[in-house]
Amino acid sequence: MKKMWKALGSATLAALLAFSGMSGMKAQAAVDVDSLADGTAYLSINNADWSDFDAEYTNAEITGDGEYTVSMVASEAQDLAQFNALQVKNGESVLGNGSILTVTEIKLNGEAIELQGDSYTCSADGAGIDTRVNLYNEWNSPVDDAGVVAEDVRAAVDPATTTAMLWTSEQLTGVSSVEVTFTVSNFGAVKEAAAGAAGDYVLAEDAGRAYLNINNADWAEFEKETVEAQVTGDGTYTVSMTMKEAQNLAQFNALEIADGEHYMGNACVVTIDEIKLNGEAIELQGDSYTCSADGAGIITRVNLYNEWNAPVDADGVVAADVRAAGDPAAATAMLWTAEQLEGVSSVEVTFTVSGFGTFKEATAEEEAAPAPQVDLDGSYHGYIGLQGPKFTFRDAYENETTGFGTDFFGQMTFQGDTAEKSSVPATFIDVDIDGNGTYTVGASGIEWPADEFADQDYMNLIFLSTDIPNTGAITISDVSLLVDGRQVEINPVVEEETKYVQVMVQNVWKDEIKTIGYYGVPFSEISLTFKVSGFNYDNPAVESVINAETTTAEPAETPAEPAPAEPAVEEKSSNTGLIVGICAAVVAIGAGCGIFVAKKKKK
Repeated sequence: MKKMWKALGSATLAALLAFSGMSGMKAQAAVDVDSLADGTAYLSINNADWSDFDAEYTNAEITGDGEYTVSMVASEAQDLAQFNALQVKNGESVLGNGSILTVTEIKLNGEAIELQGDSYTCSADGAGIDTRVNLYNEWNSPVDDAGVVAEDVRAAVDPATTTAMLWTSEQLTGVSSVEVTFTVSNFGAVKEAAAGAAGDYVLAEDAGRAYLNINNADWAEFEKETVEAQVTGDGTYTVSMTMKEAQNLAQFNALEIADGEHYMGNACVVTIDEIKLNGEAIELQGDSYTCSADGAGIITRVNLYNEWNAPVDADGVVAADVRAAGDPAAATAMLWTAEQLEGVSSVEVTFTVSGFGTFKEATAEEEAAPAPQVDLDGSYHGYIGLQGPKFTFRDAYENETTGFGTDFFGQMTFQGDTAEKSSVPATFIDVDIDGNGTYTVGASGIEWPADEFADQDYMNLIFLSTDIPNTGAITISDVSLLVDGRQVEINPVVEEETKYVQVMVQNVWKDEIKTIGYYGVPFSEISLTFKVSGFNYDNPAVESVINAETTTAEPAETPAEPAPAEPAVEEKSSNTGLIVGICAAVVAIGAGCGIFVAKKKKK
C-alpha cells in the first residue's frame, strides 16, 4: 500500500538494560527498545546534535483503554532535534491498527504547555509494526500535498485538522525533561481492508491519479502549479505542470499513474498523443511505451525523457513489463530532445488509455521457469550496494545490466550528466556466506565526485545485496551500519519482491527509511554487519568469513562490453549495537523497464 506521508523511521536506540513499566532507568540518549515488551509506550527524544545524552526514562505498558504517562529527564538541558515522538513497540499489532492514542498533556521542564493542535496516531515505520504519535516532527503530516489523509492515520477528531508539531520550534531549546500524558481508545480495534482489485490486493487511496514527475537539473524543489487527472477507464486525459520560473530539466521526467499496475491492469497501455513545452506542441521523437515504474508492479510509468531507460535490454529483448500500442522494441524513452531540456516553464501531456482493466497472463516460459532453489548446505555471497545523490552507484547483485557479472559491479560508477558511467576509485569488501553466523560487507577508499553531495547530505541508497535465493529459508537480521568508524542508527527493511535476499538500509524513495541516523558525507569507508540464519550448519568463525583479497577499482574510461568479474573479499570486524540518530520515502527509473537509476516519485 502506498504511503502518502513522510514517515520517519523507528525510535533511536542505545545500549541499556530495561523493562517496560519500570522507572528510573538510566539511558544513553534513548530507550533500549529491544528490551521492551510488545505494547510498551516510550519516548523517542533526540537532541539537535543527534548525539548521546544521559537521561532517565519512564515507560508504560499499555494493557487496554485508559490513561498513561511516559517521561524523559535529562541530566543536562538539551536543545532538541526536529523529530521527537511517543511510540509503542509493535503497537499496530498489540493495540490494533484502529486504536487511537490522544495526547492530553505535555510538560516541558515540569510545566504544562499549550498544545498547538490535536494529535494523531499512525504507523511509525510504514510497515504497520510500531505505533507513533508525533510530538514534534517537522518532516511529517497526517495528509499529503493534496490534503488526503494517509490510510494508517487516525485521531479522536478529524485527522486532517491534526498536527505533527504539538509544541513550537522555540520550545525545542533548553529542554531538561519531557512528560507526556495520553489516553488510549479503541484498544484492540483492527481496520478492515477496503475492497480492492486483483484478488486481495488493496488499492491505494489515490489509485488512478495521473501526474507529471518533472525534475530540474539540480534535482531540487521548485515552485510550480500542477494539473492532475483521475483515470476512470479507456479515454484521453491531460496533465500539466507550470513552473513559476523556467527550469533546466534533468535526465529523467515521466508521466506516472498511482497504483496503475493494479488499478488499470498491468496490460493496460498508456500512449502519449501530444506534448507541449512552453505552450508549443513539439515533434515527438518516437512512440511511447508503458511500464512499471518501480519494478514491483505498482506505479505505472510512461517515460517522457529518460536517458537511463529503454524498453529493451542490451540484447534487444523487450522487458517483461513493457507494452505499447505498436512494437515496444521500436519505442523510445526520450520523446523530446536533449536541447529541449533547457528553459522549460511548462509541460503539458495529453495521453490515451487503452485496455483498461486488462492483466497479463504468464507465458508458458514464465510459468515453467523454476524459482531459484536454495542450498541450505551450500555457500553464498554478500555485497554492499550504494547510490549517491548524483547517482554514483554500485548496483544490486541481481541487476542484469549493472549487477554481478558486469564491469559495473566491480567498481563505483559515476553516472554523469549523460549517463556515461565512468569508474570511481573504491575498494569493495565482499564476503563468502558459509553457514549461520555474522558477516560484514563494505567499501573503503571511495573518491566521490566533487559535487556528489552538493545538494543532499545523505545517500540515496544503502543496501545489502546477496546471491541467496529469496525463498524465506535463509534469513538476514541484526543489520548494523558503520560509516567512517561511527555506528549509525538504521531501521532496515528486508525486500520482499527481489529474486535474491536483499536488505534496504536507506532509500530516499521509501518514506520509512528515507532518512536514517546521522553520518557525515562524503565518507570514505562504510560497512554493513548482519546475522545469517537458516543454513543446516553454523559458521565456525565468530565474525565474518573471508577468503580472498580486496578488489580495488581504479579510474577508467567508460567500460567496454560487460565481462564477468567476481569481486573479491576482505575481512571486516562486525559492528556492535546502534547509536542515537533520527530515522526520518526504491522507485527505480529503470527497474522493470531497462536500467537501474532511481529518481523521486511525486508525492
